[in-house]
Amino acid sequence: MTWQMVPADRDHAPPLAAILSDWIDETDRMPRLHSRADDLAFVTGLVSTGRALTLLDEAKRHHDRLGLWVFEANSRAVKFYRREGFVEDGRTPGNNAEQLPDIRLVWLKSEEPADVRA
Repeated sequence: MTWQMVPADRDHAPPLAAILSDWIDETDRMPRLHSRADDLAFVTGLVSTGRALTLLDEAKRHHDRLGLWVFEANSRAVKFYRREGFVEDGRTPGNNAEQLPDIRLVWLKSEEPADVRA
């Protein structure tokens, strides 16, 4: 097999992330701060494409309660989750690995279907 160096692009992100994640799992000195699911993030070019909403709707179909942490400074994400029915359930001044203030948001399935995406 011949290897060739090429500039990385968006299509390389998933396999590169998998390589890094596997390396963390196999390296004793490198602690895993978050689960693979917690590390879920979106490439900047994918913002506002509907993928996050599709994933969130699928999670809502299978669960009565969802919870997540979002950085306070990520106003776009906070707005998105609030629009999707999440409410604030707590805050920290930055007591996390990143040392950034964050907000705990939760969503509870309601008895009556409501469309809050107006």
